[in-house]
Parts: sequence; C-alpha cells; structure tokens
Amino acid sequence: MTTKAEEPNPLIVFVDRIEEHLAVLIPCDDDEVQLELPLKYLPPGIEEGSMLRLRFEPAPEEEEDARARIEKLQKELTSDQDPDQMNFKL
Repeated sequence: MTTKAEEPNPLIVFVDRIEEHLAVLIPCDDDEVQLELPLKYLPPGIEEGSMLRLRFEPAPEEEEDARARIEKLQKELTSDQDPDQMNFKL
C-alpha cells in the first residue's frame, strides 16, 4: 500500500478536442504527444479545454488473472502436446 508521499505525480492533460466518441488529450508537459481516449472513460461534463489529472497505478491482481487466462489458452491451443507451447492449432 502506498502512502500519499509515495504516490507518483499525476499526468496533467488538456482536452484538445473531442471527435465523435473520442477525446484527444495532450499532456501539459509534452505537446508532441497525443492520447485518444473514449469519452466513456472520462468524467461527465468534460469538454474541449478541460484539464484532467490522470494517475496510473499497477494492477497486480488483474495482471495475474490475465497471465492465468493466457496460460490456459496456450494449453488449450497446444492440446498439451507441445511442452514448449510453440506449435499452435489454428
């Protein structure tokens, strides 16, 4: 568990424009980078010119679940016939 002092600085972005169902976000410290994000992931009322604070945090539980699903799928695809899991059925 991280404390307030250990939390990474948020990424501050500017909503440059909204195109259909996407918001184009530009980090305030790097105008050469653009992020496109579906509006459904943003708070209600966001519009062009809004500023957002983004935080990224590790998701170890979700990562472990994804790894387990991938391992299971690899075993299903190789039918346990290939110990190195390199030959997949298509």
